[in-house]
Amino acid sequence: MAKAAINPLGHEVAPEPEAPKIYSDQYRHSIVESVVPPETSMLSLVPGTPTINEYYRQRLEGDEEPGPFNPDDSATYQSYVRIRKLIIKDDGDGAYNFDPTKAEAGTNYTGSVVMEIPPIRGDVFIRDIGDGNAGLFQITEQIEPPAFTANKVYRITFVMVGILQRYWAEELERRVVQEMVYSRDSALSGGVGVISPEDFDLEGELFKWRATIGNWIMRKFWYNPEKTIVWEIESGRTVYDQYLVNFIISTMDPDTRNMYPFINQFSTQYGGRDYGMYGTINIWEVLLRGDWNLLSQCENKATIISVDRLVDTRLYGNLRSSSIDYFVATDPEQYKLYKAYYNMDGYPILRPSKEFGITYLFSEEFYQGNPQGEFEKLIVDVVRDRIVPRKRLLEYCKGYFALTPREQIYYGPILMMMIQVSRRFGVPS
Repeated sequence: MAKAAINPLGHEVAPEPEAPKIYSDQYRHSIVESVVPPETSMLSLVPGTPTINEYYRQRLEGDEEPGPFNPDDSATYQSYVRIRKLIIKDDGDGAYNFDPTKAEAGTNYTGSVVMEIPPIRGDVFIRDIGDGNAGLFQITEQIEPPAFTANKVYRITFVMVGILQRYWAEELERRVVQEMVYSRDSALSGGVGVISPEDFDLEGELFKWRATIGNWIMRKFWYNPEKTIVWEIESGRTVYDQYLVNFIISTMDPDTRNMYPFINQFSTQYGGRDYGMYGTINIWEVLLRGDWNLLSQCENKATIISVDRLVDTRLYGNLRSSSIDYFVATDPEQYKLYKAYYNMDGYPILRPSKEFGITYLFSEEFYQGNPQGEFEKLIVDVVRDRIVPRKRLLEYCKGYFALTPREQIYYGPILMMMIQVSRRFGVPS
């Protein structure tokens, strides 16, 4: 029987070299990667303490191997991609570790990170460690993608190298070849988490406009007697658009309402309407559902109707008993109005038509698949094609206050919806 190899006491055993491995060698069919469940929410569901880090990911070329940061070796060329504001969720205070081969003791930390590019053994990052100091940390174990999800949630193990020294920071700065920023909003919205600084700044500007537009709508069009949103025609008479209010409620969160109370909705199920809460299908349902197949089925003729015509109802506390004068309907025939409708000529949102009522919200050509003007083209790009031209969207937002009051109340909520969609950058690879 062969004897087991015996090493003399105190003799250092050299560890076997580990080949660099950045990606998992587990085979995965393309159909697995093509189905991405909404697990990017793990950024908020994974337990741990979130920390903001300035992350330096190694940029490896050809047959380069990953290695630790070595600020004192000028002969070693290392280049890094700097990712600012990267969120790492720490598991706790770390675990004591002793390396018998080096007779060194230390603390190993573990955490989770959600991004589409894998961390690499030897990557370093900087974070606040309290007392006005920053610490330099290094990943000590090679990272592999998780086997149970197509999303990129990585577990990392790292150690603290020491309190950040000035010459360490200067050397890292010298070796940065690309700047990136981590966008939590994009990651949580199902997009890529690591984006360019330009995209990050653009995202921030658009998000501010979302708050600005929401605040403006609530301040200018909030009707306090009925706690809802209305617009006015001549002589101060008020008009309630049931479709617009439903869209605003569906897309505007409490923070955007700027501390205003919940927006009231009123029923208009009177005058013979037996099916459907809001009558016929119209453009708002297309926008809410993102279902462009419904565009051809939209009833795009609308008119305003006096609330006095809301008769034959069993409901009390309804729109008829409110202080509102008119409401918008895309099924006016249910109210037996024939051609006795209010003349809306001159209003840019509700355009006149040869038929009963007026063309609702957008042009006739829009409903035929030929958008007119910048705003209609933005709607098609974002809602139908899911192409988000953020610079064009920002330019339109900058001209929001130059719009007419009717355009402000109708276009504003749609702009807010498009800004929300714009927070998703790309698709995780």
